[in-house]
Amino acid sequence: MFSPPVTFYGATVIYLSSHFLIHILSRNFRLPYLHSEWLCWSFLLLAANLVRPSKHHDQDATTQSDKLALAIAAVCAFRTIGGVDWALPLLTPLSLNIIHQASNTNPQLESFKKAQPVSAVYRGLGSLTSAPALALIPAILSAAWLLPVPYSAWQICAGLTFALVLMVVYKLIHEQRDEPSSEQDADRIPLPSPAISWRALAVLTMMLLIAPKTFFPRKLSEPVTLVVVAMLRSLQWVMVMVLVRKGFLIPLTTTSTFAIGTIRTFHLQASTGRAGLVASVAFISLLQTHRFIQKMSYNRRILSAVGCLFVFGLVVNQPASNNRMISLFVGNEPHPIEVLVSEANEEFRSMVEGQSKTLPDAVVEYERRYRMEPPSGFDLWFKLAMEANCTIVDNFDTVMQSLEPFWGITAKEMRARADMFTQVPLAKWALRDKKPVMLSNSLVLGGFNEVLGGWLERFKDILPDVEITINGLAEPRVIVPNDRLDHLIRTCPRIDPTATDNQQRKPLEIMDFGKDKSWQIGTRSCPENSPSRSILLPVEEEGLHLIRNVTKAKDICEAPEAAISHAMFLAPYNLKVTDTLVPVFSHGKPSSSQDILYPSPDYVDGYQQGNYNETEDPLWENKINQLYWTGSDTGGYASGDNWRHFHRQRFVDMVTNGNNEISLLQRVKSGRLGKSTRWEERKQTMASLSDL
Repeated sequence: MFSPPVTFYGATVIYLSSHFLIHILSRNFRLPYLHSEWLCWSFLLLAANLVRPSKHHDQDATTQSDKLALAIAAVCAFRTIGGVDWALPLLTPLSLNIIHQASNTNPQLESFKKAQPVSAVYRGLGSLTSAPALALIPAILSAAWLLPVPYSAWQICAGLTFALVLMVVYKLIHEQRDEPSSEQDADRIPLPSPAISWRALAVLTMMLLIAPKTFFPRKLSEPVTLVVVAMLRSLQWVMVMVLVRKGFLIPLTTTSTFAIGTIRTFHLQASTGRAGLVASVAFISLLQTHRFIQKMSYNRRILSAVGCLFVFGLVVNQPASNNRMISLFVGNEPHPIEVLVSEANEEFRSMVEGQSKTLPDAVVEYERRYRMEPPSGFDLWFKLAMEANCTIVDNFDTVMQSLEPFWGITAKEMRARADMFTQVPLAKWALRDKKPVMLSNSLVLGGFNEVLGGWLERFKDILPDVEITINGLAEPRVIVPNDRLDHLIRTCPRIDPTATDNQQRKPLEIMDFGKDKSWQIGTRSCPENSPSRSILLPVEEEGLHLIRNVTKAKDICEAPEAAISHAMFLAPYNLKVTDTLVPVFSHGKPSSSQDILYPSPDYVDGYQQGNYNETEDPLWENKINQLYWTGSDTGGYASGDNWRHFHRQRFVDMVTNGNNEISLLQRVKSGRLGKSTRWEERKQTMASLSDL
């Protein structure tokens, strides 16, 4: 017979091990959560029918089984959506509250109370009535530290609901226990009854059928791994039932918090500034587990071993920098730029790891992202991408955003507009019978046509017959007013049955803002309530501000100060634009333009290298530690003293004028003992940095 200590420690070790293994496999193979749960309950149903005697099949009440199945399905749904595990610490005070309210009139809850040494936990801290309140304090702190930033109302509401539903699951599992008819039955691992298993499986199946797009957000790339994860989840559910039915409800909640805290800590780096807080969640939950279980001779040894293992993993997981290692344990605040770099690296690593490895995965991901089937030839494109070792094969957000307004006009209308757009320097290329043809050449920049022709030659076998219009200048060519743009995005194209192929059209209106201010036309596509459409400039905020949202920082509609600080809006060299939506490909544009971006030939290896001789280039360690400007002073048309406001000239002035005041972050001591440090803004001048 298993004694209660062995039951607790054995079940807890299996529960934690399965937790960590599931996390590792899910991160590496991007497995769909709901599908693994569906397989999990299929295995549990099979095991229940094989292991449990037939006399136990109908002992569970139908109503209770229905409730538990629905609650389990709800838990699976929340975890499929994600972002709710931060609420696991709240289960501990909820459990204490249930135990505290147990009475002789409720035998199920009373058995909970008898199995938990609550009074021993809070001995010396007050009466039993204060126990749930005392547990609420570390629970709220732990949940706040686990809640990922930026916070959202949806995430908070979902997490709280998830915690309540999971608590209902635990309570129903306890109430579903079977009364042992013999000593042998008492030792049997408490599998879920067939009634519960098939009901949970039926609800999960309905969820998959009702909302396949919602609950199938990721790719099914590793069937074997999916089966392994499903088996681990089955084992995890069984261990939950063991712990709950043996009366270890509160240790189960603290152990779950320890697992999620440990996983999050290993996932974070010390430089993010949150690893220390998340690590403290794991330590708090470990201490709570230690206090909530009954005293045993080997209690401290086992938990101490688990704690040492956690600390070892935490240390090994940290970056190699000694400063970062010290900052985790002595309270040194990481540099804000280190935090941003670490977050960006983690985001990029996660994106690269999640890219599709096979064509079926890529098709599923494309349909999930863009709610449409991939275009014809996608299989050939994916093959070329794999052969070229492309890092990113799933993300088409840039081009899809550029193409979105064009869904509002017909293909016939699109071709007609492209043919009419001839008043500006453009080039037209076509692919006819798998052969690249240059129809016209009005590009100002030399060498672009050679690059474009080479691209079409390379991809001629997978492209259909097509004509494209290329803009060779840095300035955009298409800026559509916001109301018209919004209409195109929201509506489907309307076909005029009376229109004919040779019917005359009104000429496209071309507006020339070369050498003149262009802010008004340049922001016409911005929403009416955006900062750039206001006549007021924002008040300049004091202090040092680092860019945290790159997309917003590049959005012209959010940057009204660009009206007086960027050459394109002050006096562009050549800005001829139309307010009609025309398919024009440009290698650069502001966010307010509707040009379609394509990779700039400037970044093609071998393009415009000039007279560069690698043998004349000194080694890196022999170069002078000096910053200098290289390149032309173009970017706008200089007249009078307006050039002082151009972006390139302002940059050179900022870094070369030693009297310019700048903000720097310096490390200063903090805390009563002066052992911790933090970063404080200090005013300096460029001359104080170095001789530039």
